Amino acid sequence: MLWGEIDHLLRTAKDNGDPYDFQLQRSQLRLWLPSQGRDRGPQRKFYTLGQVAAQVESFQGHHLPTLDDGTGTVLFVFEEASALETEFYEAATSQAHRILAIGNPLRSTGIFYEKCRAGDQRHPDGSGRLYRKVIHVSGEQSPNVLFARSHIAAGRAGPPPVVAPGILTYADFQARQANLPCDKVRTRLLGLFPDEADERLFPSEWLDIAQKLGAELQRLIAIVEAERAAANERDDGGLPTSRSGIPYRFDHPYSIGIDVASGGGDETVWVVLGRYGVREIVAKRTPDTSEITGVTMRLTRKYHIWPGAVAFDAGGGGQQIADNISDRERWDLRIVAFGETARKPAMYRNRRAELYGELRNALEPKRLARAMLKLPVERWPPKKRCLSIPPDDAKLREELAVLPKSYDGDGRLRLPPKSRSPGGDRREPTVRELLGGRSPDRADALVLALCGWDWMRAYVDATRITRPLIW
Repeated sequence: MLWGEIDHLLRTAKDNGDPYDFQLQRSQLRLWLPSQGRDRGPQRKFYTLGQVAAQVESFQGHHLPTLDDGTGTVLFVFEEASALETEFYEAATSQAHRILAIGNPLRSTGIFYEKCRAGDQRHPDGSGRLYRKVIHVSGEQSPNVLFARSHIAAGRAGPPPVVAPGILTYADFQARQANLPCDKVRTRLLGLFPDEADERLFPSEWLDIAQKLGAELQRLIAIVEAERAAANERDDGGLPTSRSGIPYRFDHPYSIGIDVASGGGDETVWVVLGRYGVREIVAKRTPDTSEITGVTMRLTRKYHIWPGAVAFDAGGGGQQIADNISDRERWDLRIVAFGETARKPAMYRNRRAELYGELRNALEPKRLARAMLKLPVERWPPKKRCLSIPPDDAKLREELAVLPKSYDGDGRLRLPPKSRSPGGDRREPTVRELLGGRSPDRADALVLALCGWDWMRAYVDATRITRPLIW
């Protein structure tokens, strides 16, 4: 795309209304001046090469001398430099007389982050020359934003005019500042690197709060279950409310997410999700896949889960198991393919990133969650919801804590690959590698359960059902 723009500018350039000839020869990703005299070829002197940084070895071979007056002849330009790997930067420094690195400050790791944070570097000879110059460009520096603010400060009537077409307007600046998430305002609008906590998809503080809520939830569950057992012994267990006045199903309705093991040492995981968070997690190896159907049916009936809130991962045989249950029970289950296109493709790289992005939104400790943490669990609002996670499930927390928050070149949330594919990029660690070789089965089941819960809520809203969905 970048090279296409360069080619378009070369072809449409004019001088006093006439087409301008740069006397350049060009191929798809190369421009050069024709050879003259005893030059050894068109690519020995003045040329420009466009290249995707895929392998360091293909990045070599541009060693050219300076001119007689000391002017450099080799310039490397890195675009989208926040993703620049150290080995490519080092390869460039061994060849280049100048390097220009341009990028959005999307992450606080890597060579681009390190050099920008280090700031300007002066030459040790005391001449004032710079080895490195760091230039920060904020949306607030747009000529349109600067002029609009002076226009408003001067008390002039009417909307401020656009003085630099094609550059960020004041109206767009205001809209993005108001509507973008705080982390994107910082990186995409103000050109600032994210805070360290912003580098995690699920910051530690969020997980701490979710587990504190989970501890309170488990305390209430223990009370209710004990009273239910006593009621069963007295033969009045059919009553909907315990003697203390707490409904047995105080956190209904429920959903369930099932991440089917894809083989090896992976586990099939069931996560039951209620109004206040994770109610139960079952994890086990299932070499006999018929066992998956049995556990699913048992949990669905135990919690009276509506079939539309049962969400299966399509991979690992989940599609076939869900189809078998649907055919046998005449249920309409949810089947989710992590690799499919996101429902909001402008925000998320794929459906997997979208599901984890929705989990991030649900886990963010907003005002309600913090207020509920200060209340005894018995006084939690019955028509509000929060997302808690079990306080003693270290595996689930680890699977969430290792995930980085990163974006692709289009600003869409993306996740590292789950496993290493043949011929895949080996520079980025996979989720399995971040977890020491195991699969994020619990986290995947949790996002599926949240998907089922949200779909159920949307269905209730769409059909205006006012009674609880009980199966």
